Amino acid sequence: MKVPLLMICLLGSIPALFAQKEELDYAVSNQGDTVWGRHRSNLLRSHILETDSGKVTLKATDYKFVFVREDSAFFRSMRIRGVANDQWCERIENGRIQLFSYLMSHGQNMTTRQIYAVKGRTVVQVFTEGLGANKEQKKEELKGLIDDNPEVLSELEKTKGLKYKTVLALVKKYNAASIN
Repeated sequence: MKVPLLMICLLGSIPALFAQKEELDYAVSNQGDTVWGRHRSNLLRSHILETDSGKVTLKATDYKFVFVREDSAFFRSMRIRGVANDQWCERIENGRIQLFSYLMSHGQNMTTRQIYAVKGRTVVQVFTEGLGANKEQKKEELKGLIDDNPEVLSELEKTKGLKYKTVLALVKKYNAASIN
């Protein structure tokens, strides 16, 4: 009688073990190891996981991505033009084309938002805020990613000036059409 009761207790506790991990945030290292914990970030945009064994600082050079469950936020380690090391970029659109946002700091009170598009293994910068941004070049980069959807491509070609909301709307439309 004790053995069946013990087996029932053990089997009943298995879902609880897995449920605990599902409630945690996690990061995947460049070697493919998963680190589970509670995500914390600081003003310097660094990511920290509080694990059972202590705090782990997640450097973009050592980790592929971070998932923050509470915000459903996904951060990917990416190489940014003009920056020495890999940086954390937040995914703002998921689909066949993924969009990632990076805030580049230019001193104490000035930042510039850069948007990177990822399609397969191709990573291109498709938007930069600011006066010095070459919007026509970014438009051409975006065309190269959506050229297999004539409707979205036509809409992009009709667009005058490239704005953040326009890039986001076009990629969302492209991704929605890719699902069907």
